[in-house]
Amino acid sequence: MKIRLLTTLLSLFVFSVAVAQTGSQVLVLEQSSFKAVQTDALTGVNIDPIATDSSRRPCARIKMHINRMTKEEINNLEVRLHSNNELMKCKTADYDNGLIIEMTAKPQTRFYIHHAKFGDSDEVMVNLEPNKVYVMEAYLNVLYPVTVSSNVVGADVYIDNAFVGNINQEFVLTVQDVMPGEHTLKIVYGGATQERKINVHAGSVYFRQDVNVQATIPQHVIFRVKPSNAIVEIEGAMLSMSATDGEYAVMSKSFRQGSYKYTVTAHDYHTKSGTIVVRDSKVVETVELEPSFGYLAVTGENLDGAVIYDDDNNRLGALPTERIKLSSREHTIKIIKPRYKPYSTKVTIADANTTTITPQLEENFARVSFVADADVEVWLNGEHIGTGPTQYELEVGSYSVEGRKEGCDKSVQVVDIHSTATKIVNVKEPKPIYGSMNIESTPMFAQIEIDGKPVGETPLTLSQMLVGKHTVTISKAGYRTYTAQVEVEKDRTANVNVTLESGSSAASKPSKSVATPKSVQQPKKTTPTVKQPKSPKPKKEVAVDTSTRYESSIDIGYSMHSATSLINHVGLSYIGGVRAGKSLFVGLGVGAEYNIYNIDNQESLTSYGVMSPGKISLPVYAHLRLYMGRKANNFVALSMGAKLLGKGDFEHNNTTYGYHANGVFGDVGYGLLFGKFYIMAGVTMQSFPKVDSYTSAQLDLKSAIAVGGRLSIGFTF
Repeated sequence: MKIRLLTTLLSLFVFSVAVAQTGSQVLVLEQSSFKAVQTDALTGVNIDPIATDSSRRPCARIKMHINRMTKEEINNLEVRLHSNNELMKCKTADYDNGLIIEMTAKPQTRFYIHHAKFGDSDEVMVNLEPNKVYVMEAYLNVLYPVTVSSNVVGADVYIDNAFVGNINQEFVLTVQDVMPGEHTLKIVYGGATQERKINVHAGSVYFRQDVNVQATIPQHVIFRVKPSNAIVEIEGAMLSMSATDGEYAVMSKSFRQGSYKYTVTAHDYHTKSGTIVVRDSKVVETVELEPSFGYLAVTGENLDGAVIYDDDNNRLGALPTERIKLSSREHTIKIIKPRYKPYSTKVTIADANTTTITPQLEENFARVSFVADADVEVWLNGEHIGTGPTQYELEVGSYSVEGRKEGCDKSVQVVDIHSTATKIVNVKEPKPIYGSMNIESTPMFAQIEIDGKPVGETPLTLSQMLVGKHTVTISKAGYRTYTAQVEVEKDRTANVNVTLESGSSAASKPSKSVATPKSVQQPKKTTPTVKQPKSPKPKKEVAVDTSTRYESSIDIGYSMHSATSLINHVGLSYIGGVRAGKSLFVGLGVGAEYNIYNIDNQESLTSYGVMSPGKISLPVYAHLRLYMGRKANNFVALSMGAKLLGKGDFEHNNTTYGYHANGVFGDVGYGLLFGKFYIMAGVTMQSFPKVDSYTSAQLDLKSAIAVGGRLSIGFTF
């Protein structure tokens, strides 16, 4: 370790520079070197012509020599003006370390140079005369590699508060490109921080800074805060409550030695900030926040039912109430009560104090007398407020007033309340709604009372009866009295037809039967003089299926035809279509058939041979079913279509001949349905080819008609 440290120190001290600068700029313009020349001071040749700027103003030329900068670095230099000049040229000179600048010739020209790597130079101000050439010296300050050593590994190193790296496993950190001059060196390890000033120059590029390791051991920091819902924040870290101590919340966290700023906050309390210093033992900090709230008390008359609101229209409560808690500041308080004008005032709430207000609510209603008949209900904005003459208090505004009465259309009117003066409102009389009632009895000429009032004898038709329920009483000497509730509907006739039961009127009991507009229910336990025949029971209606739906089936069939040739088919079909109700199905079918042809043609089968079996044809057809019976479990079916792609061949005298076996067909069948499964048998008819001759390689096949039988099974879904 000592040898490695000594080697590092020797290498640092060997490093030297010709000029050590302590300024803050890396690029430096020597304004004192600025002067005019008549010939090129560097090359000795005559001055080249100097052009004008874009406004035809004469220009001047500056030939700048830049020390310690390569030609490639000079190529990246920019000239930036801070005066009203126009830069016309900025290029690297042919000679080493040279930069040629041409700009508008003006007195007090201010400019500086900029490099993407080294930054900005200092700014200079020069006086430029037209068509003159000047020279100026510039140089690049030396940047030093600085080595920092410490007694801990992993410590953070800062130079001028800028992080530059960590101490490595060899307890050192080398920082490249440090400008000469004074800097602040800071070492941070755990909670310990060591900081000092350093002066970097050619003879001072190594610095030692140790850390107090003992200061990095964490210590307990305990906060006791009141109120218990307070929040403690230390250097951006939130402390969570771990226990309680009476009215205090206890929070703890471990920190390394050092000083820390904390903030304690709670709703409706003043925030408190401070600093704790952690050393070699635990720290206990007790913080009691001062309340930032007070109370508002409201007293006075006519406050029952009023509601109080704050500045943001938040409901604070209903009055009367105990004091209301508010934050310490000025508030605008509003009190709202039905039929009173809104009240608003400003109050100032002080910490832990009670502010009392006594509002005077101003009436904003009129005492309204509604004049109506004793049996007329008065409704206000859809709310029933009384029957007959009614007193009510109404705020200033517009209201809908209705008069309602049984058997009448409601009356509607709008009432405007403009002031608090007493007002009388005559409620419009509801218009009656009439129906009629026809009353008959056996025997006739019985006395009729409606709602306890005599109206005449049966038979009787009353053409103007108020709608609603009425009590109808029919009585006659020597017969039991009949009583019923009868409802009269608008523009309809309620019929009451009663056969009175013989007997004493006094012994009769009123019936509770109600007569409807079209029929009258007879009273219970009455014995009519003429027994009425019983009405026949209505026939149960059978629902008719009128639905339309998609239905499909899979059909497996076998058919056989007998003619001059024998044709057998085994096929599988898919049938899909529309089922209308339960009786009719219409659809399309498509399938595939396995065909076997045996040709006789009036000679033995061996004469012509046998057509090669297993030829496939594709039937395409229309399909119709008619279901019968209440349960629709049997049906007749019709299929008509064509068979396609029925190509085949057969051999004769060791020669193979081709033929076409496609044609049209039709099937008629009868089927039985067992749930989703069915079986069907029927007759099939189709055209098929007939061999007349085979004199050529391609046979001449003529169509013939064959009739046969068909049997199939399938299921629907």
